[in-house]
Amino acid sequence: MTKQSTTGLAVPKEGRQVVLVKNETPVPCTQTSGDFLSSAPRGAYTTGRTVDRNAIFEFEFHVQRLVTSVKLMLEADGKSVPTNLLPVVEITTLRPQILASLRAAMRDYTAPGEIKLTVLITWDDEGGYDIYSHLVPLPALPRSPVKVMVKGAPRNNPAAKDTDWVRARKGLEDEKPADVNEIVLAAEGVHLFEGLSSNFYAVTKSGTVVTAGEGILAGTVRELLLRVCEKEGIPVLLEPPSLLDVGTWEGAMVSSTSRLATPIDKFLYSTEQGTQEVNFNDGPLTHRIAALVQDAIKADSTVVFE
Repeated sequence: MTKQSTTGLAVPKEGRQVVLVKNETPVPCTQTSGDFLSSAPRGAYTTGRTVDRNAIFEFEFHVQRLVTSVKLMLEADGKSVPTNLLPVVEITTLRPQILASLRAAMRDYTAPGEIKLTVLITWDDEGGYDIYSHLVPLPALPRSPVKVMVKGAPRNNPAAKDTDWVRARKGLEDEKPADVNEIVLAAEGVHLFEGLSSNFYAVTKSGTVVTAGEGILAGTVRELLLRVCEKEGIPVLLEPPSLLDVGTWEGAMVSSTSRLATPIDKFLYSTEQGTQEVNFNDGPLTHRIAALVQDAIKADSTVVFE
C-alpha cells in the first residue's frame, strides 16, 4: 500500500524512493527530478533509466552527452575550459566519477522497481565542480489515449542539456492541460522539432519515419529508434515534420526515458480556424516501431550496479 507525498510521488510503505548525493555524499531531498533541476545551480544534466534495476540504458551515451553539454555551455558563455574542469570534459575521467556518484546514491535507494536517474554537473568561475545524482521511481509508460499538443517555439542551443531549459519550459508545463502528455515545439507554427522533454516523429502512410535531424537534443531512445528503423529497413527522413502534411500521416510518436517510444492517439494543433484534433487509429507501423524499441532496450544497457 502507498500514500501520496506532497512532492507528487507515490511513497512506498517501505524503502527510500528519493535519493540525492552530491559527489558521493548523501544530501536530504524530497523533490521530484524536475523540481530538483529547477532549484539547483545552472549546470549540464542528463536523465536516464535502469533496466532490470542493475543496468542503465545507453550509459555511455549519457556520459558523452554530459561532456558535450559542458563544452557547449562554456562555449555559449564565451569561455574556454578552465584547467580544473578538464576532468569533466573528457570521457575517460568523467565516467568513473559518474559511476562513483550513482553507486553512492544507489546504496541509499531501497524502493522497488525501475529507477529514473538524473545526473547534474555544476561548476563555478574558479573551476570547481560538483556531480549530483538524483534517484526516483521510474514512472509507468503513458496509458492510452495519449494526447499531445503543439505549442511554443524551439529552444536555443538545443544540443546542450542545460538546466536553464528546465526553468524556461516551466511556463509551458504549467499551462499544459492535465490530460495532455506532452507539448511539441514548432518553428513558425508549422515545423515540428521536439517536445518539452521528448523527441517527436511523424510516421507517413507510405511507411517513412520523419523526425528533425538538427535543432533538437537527440535523446537516447531516439538513437535506439533510429537504429531499429535501420535494422528493419524502415526509411527515415531527417527533417522536421510539417503540420501541412499531417493528413499524410498514419500516426505519430514521442520518445523519452520514461515514455520509450509512445504512439500518440490524439494530436492537437492551432490554425486560423481554431484548434484542430487528429485522431490516429492504431497505425500499424507506428505501433510496430514502439514495440521493437521496447524489446531492444535491454541489449543497449550497461550493468553498473551489483
